[in-house]
Amino acid sequence: MSPMPEPGHLPSWLRAVLAAYPWRRLNPVPFAALRKPLPECRVALVTKAGLVPPGQPAFDAGTRGGDVSYRVISAGADLSRLEEHHRSSTFDHAGIAKDRNLALPLDRLHELVLARKERR
Repeated sequence: MSPMPEPGHLPSWLRAVLAAYPWRRLNPVPFAALRKPLPECRVALVTKAGLVPPGQPAFDAGTRGGDVSYRVISAGADLSRLEEHHRSSTFDHAGIAKDRNLALPLDRLHELVLARKERR
């Protein structure tokens, strides 16, 4: 797996785009305290990795500004069968291709739930 590139290693066109990009800054950062203990809460994972379950349509790579639609991925999904349709060339997709948990840590979430049940 290749390491995260340093800005100086990026192509000059990409450094220029990143320098001019109007990054959104949130201050204060939105935060909501839990109203009940964590084991009683529901958890949702959200990813922008463009993962698509088998049989669902791919994201439209031709949409200007990116396809803002979403796909529902069930808790029991086989991550190895998800297709990645993220169109960015600004990062190495090899890690996500090797382990979908890098983009959607569903297996890690299941492991935490199992560990919690075993401790009871």
